[in-house]
Amino acid sequence: MLLNNSFQTDFQTMPNLETPPKSRLEFGRLISAAVVNKSFRKQLIDDPIKAVESGYYGQAFFFTAEEKTILASIKAIDLQDFAATLLKIQNQKPISEKVFEPAAGCSKVNLPS
Repeated sequence: MLLNNSFQTDFQTMPNLETPPKSRLEFGRLISAAVVNKSFRKQLIDDPIKAVESGYYGQAFFFTAEEKTILASIKAIDLQDFAATLLKIQNQKPISEKVFEPAAGCSKVNLPS
């Protein structure tokens, strides 16, 4: 028992560990529910918004309007396709972090932060 408590304390204080953003945790909960329940999986693929708003066995999902729009935009044939598309969307950089190269013949402009 002492060893277990020691491990938990050491693990929690390890440097360079980051807690994923809340949205990643919510997306993870959503996919997990779909993995374990065939009915929920079908509903998620057919109508993601209805699945999210219905929740899973009394557990609510907490997504922003923007995240719901993302979910609604996913057109998948199965859970693997749905999860792969969601992961691809999550890994895209926000527009503010994208690097834009100038068009041919134009000079680069530094925009104020």
